[in-house]
Amino acid sequence: MPRWGTTDAVGNSGGSSTAVMKGCKYPKQATEFALWMSTNDQSVSNLIASAAILPASKSGLANAALDKPESYYGGQPIYQLFRDESAKVNAHRQWGPVMSATAASLGDGLGKVPTKGGTYQDALSGTQKATLSALQAQGFSVSK
Repeated sequence: MPRWGTTDAVGNSGGSSTAVMKGCKYPKQATEFALWMSTNDQSVSNLIASAAILPASKSGLANAALDKPESYYGGQPIYQLFRDESAKVNAHRQWGPVMSATAASLGDGLGKVPTKGGTYQDALSGTQKATLSALQAQGFSVSK
């Protein structure tokens, strides 16, 4: 995320939510379950272990399951870093209107770098071009 001055702020990409859909046969029970699932310490521990989530709630961030080493990250307790960085997320930062197109293009471009099928500059240039095209397709006036 761009930084101005000395503010140590980070952006957030991704996330999940739980919703009770309109027309749900048992909305009260579904809401109670969703609340339990997202706040019960044992449930949150299970979600961390099985779904690799980083809890959004402060109580969830205190969950001891976040201190366990992760084999995917070479045995490092990586969620400790994620926990520390989550406190720096700028809640006022907003994604642009075509962020999904930007992210897809960047992912595609960066995916070619390890195989020497592209460079970082190619990935960034392609992402800029794709983003500008997506903005123009939605009727935005853009310039380089």
